[in-house]
Amino acid sequence: PKGHELIAQFTNGKHDANSYVAPPRYFAVLIQQHAVDSGATFVQGQAKAPLVENGRVVGIQARINGSTESIRAKMVIGADGVTSVITRALRPENNKHVDKHRAVALRAYLEGIEEMPQTVEFYLYDEILPGYAWIFPTGKNTVNIGLGMRLDIFRNHNEKLEALLDKFLTFPNIKQRLQNGNRLRDIATWQLNFGSQKNLQHAFDGALLVGDAAGFINPLTGGGIHNAIISARLAAETVNDAMTKGDTSRAALKVYEDLCRQEMWDSMKRSYFLQRTLMNFPFLIDILVKRMKENSALAKVFLSKL
Repeated sequence: PKGHELIAQFTNGKHDANSYVAPPRYFAVLIQQHAVDSGATFVQGQAKAPLVENGRVVGIQARINGSTESIRAKMVIGADGVTSVITRALRPENNKHVDKHRAVALRAYLEGIEEMPQTVEFYLYDEILPGYAWIFPTGKNTVNIGLGMRLDIFRNHNEKLEALLDKFLTFPNIKQRLQNGNRLRDIATWQLNFGSQKNLQHAFDGALLVGDAAGFINPLTGGGIHNAIISARLAAETVNDAMTKGDTSRAALKVYEDLCRQEMWDSMKRSYFLQRTLMNFPFLIDILVKRMKENSALAKVFLSKL
């Protein structure tokens, strides 16, 4: 918030893999291809609602090729993102995310800016804390740019996300990089549901929720892919056991909620604590950045935990 800057290297991943900036749809297509190669049948459509009979999920209604069809299934996995129609239909009204465990974000592509190749930028400043703004290079003089903030704080601002992004572009170190004729395109806004809220239901008679549909987004970084993969693995194991035993009731599937809590809750709790700390004591960010500038080992450890 006071203008301190930290430049640090990300640690490499498994097999010494480097980081890579890619549109989310690339990863979605990769997952789809793996599923098809493993024997799944892919049908392009839009889920509209779960099919429920006698309190049990027995399939979905989906829009396919311009018409609504009913598709029956022994199990339904709600993996339709943060705006999940499966989640909205199945979770009771008293079991929804509250604003302090939600965020709102805006992402756009900016053409006509001096990008910093092989560098991802994060900006933490008072107006949107405990959120942040970002700039990711996507090509020559083109970047993915955006910002996100907690929903309850955003509501108190009484200002649109587009206006907040415009303000971000006036920051001196950003404005000086803008080229003549620069333009924003493909602006998108969405909400995120954090995994830091307790006692949310993810298992139902005949259905499970995974990833963003369940609300497994990290409350500090806003990232959801890592936790989505964890929840998908746990869901697959749970469904396999349940179908082997011939019991897909909530009682049999509830073990999934316990497994998710065991694998992800400590991380969610820690991230939510850090999020609230940064919101209430923003000066700690400056102290942390200064300490990490003096100690590269500390910086690597901190970044590896995000």
